[in-house]
This record gives sequence, C-alpha cells and structure tokens, in this order.
Amino acid sequence: MSTMRDMDKAVKTQRDRFIEGAVRYARSQASDPFAFARCMTHINMGIVSTLENGEDAMYDADEITVMNANGGSTKSYLNVKRP
Repeated sequence: MSTMRDMDKAVKTQRDRFIEGAVRYARSQASDPFAFARCMTHINMGIVSTLENGEDAMYDADEITVMNANGGSTKSYLNVKRP
C-alpha cells in the first residue's frame, strides 16, 4: 500500500535526478551563464518530466575525466541532452 510519504519520496527522488542532470548539462555549457537557471525554470514549469513511455525528458550530460600529458586531468562532457 502506497502512502503519501512514499509518493513524496518518489517525487523528490525524481526531482533530484532532474536537478543532477541539469547541473551536468549546465557544466557542459560553460559559455552560457544562464544554462542552469533555464534548466531549473523548465523543471519547475514541468517541461522536464517523465514521458508516457517511461523515458525522462530531461537535461543531462555524461561527465568524463580526461587525463593530460602532464598527469593532470580535466572534465569533459559527452552525450549532452535537453528536452
């Protein structure tokens, strides 16, 4: 039996996943100072959501660490997605 508390927890988990994806997307768009604000606006307006087929329409990017010749590393982003 699902309680209201369980439903709130599921919604919070989904929202957290959307926000984490928005953070990765904003980092991948470093030249756009408004990327994260735009993502959060879309999350709050419901543009970012779960589709009827179960897939998420959300902002996201895969963060990878690239090692350079000096032994240091930099972050890079692949598979940038937006709804």
